[in-house]
Amino acid sequence: MRARRIVAAIGVVVSAQMGNVCMRAAAADSVQGELVTIMCVAKNGAKGQGAAHVDCATDCAKKGYPLAILTADGTMYKVTGRLTADDNAKLQPLLATTVVATGRVSGDQSDRTIDAESIVRADR
Repeated sequence: MRARRIVAAIGVVVSAQMGNVCMRAAAADSVQGELVTIMCVAKNGAKGQGAAHVDCATDCAKKGYPLAILTADGTMYKVTGRLTADDNAKLQPLLATTVVATGRVSGDQSDRTIDAESIVRADR
């Protein structure tokens, strides 16, 4: 009898954890836009983005300045999470390109973030 209760309890815990995994997977959002350095865009506006600004953006990213995805409608999503580790090392080659980020979006219209699980070039 006790063994059955233990097995039943384990089943409940496993089911609950599987539900959490499914909920997290279902909660993933995608954002497409140009990968920019927030500092460059804030300081220079439209001149702080695009291929002509990639060298400056890369220098700022190497200094650890936060990155963002700037969508076509002008919405900016600050990139957070493991991909920003080591002064954005994994993301530096993608600066000034159109990317698709997948992860959890949060915040309001004035302060949006994406805890990115992946960021890839949009043309892939």
